[in-house]
Amino acid sequence: MLIGHAAAESYEKLANTAADAQEEGAEATGNEDELDPVDEAKKRMRLFLSITDIDNFLPPRRSDAVVFVYGTEDEYIGFTEPQWARMREQWKPAHFRTIKTGHVSGILLEQEAYRKTILEVVDLLKERGEAAESSSDAAVA
Repeated sequence: MLIGHAAAESYEKLANTAADAQEEGAEATGNEDELDPVDEAKKRMRLFLSITDIDNFLPPRRSDAVVFVYGTEDEYIGFTEPQWARMREQWKPAHFRTIKTGHVSGILLEQEAYRKTILEVVDLLKERGEAAESSSDAAVA
């Protein structure tokens, strides 16, 4: 719940900042009715999509079981190296994999790669869970 709350707060801050900037722009031109509809649509879309920003979420307890699979042609997420270098730093020791697809085409055409990754993560979680279980059993004995 806290993560959702943080995302909502982040969205509210962005919305307030955008509204303030919009008011300042209208005051500068002297006419509040002269807002460019394309710019307005871009602002609204940016605000709407900001709630999906991964920076709004805390890394999970088991970052070693996180695998980011992203498309090299993805225009929504992006494929800039500085962006992913920052993610690798923030989400240590998560794993990062690329596939040569876009945002939607990856889901449509690379389902097997995603399923394989999901099964690998499940196996990793099972292995670690069994190892922790056996070590606690040994400590009790």
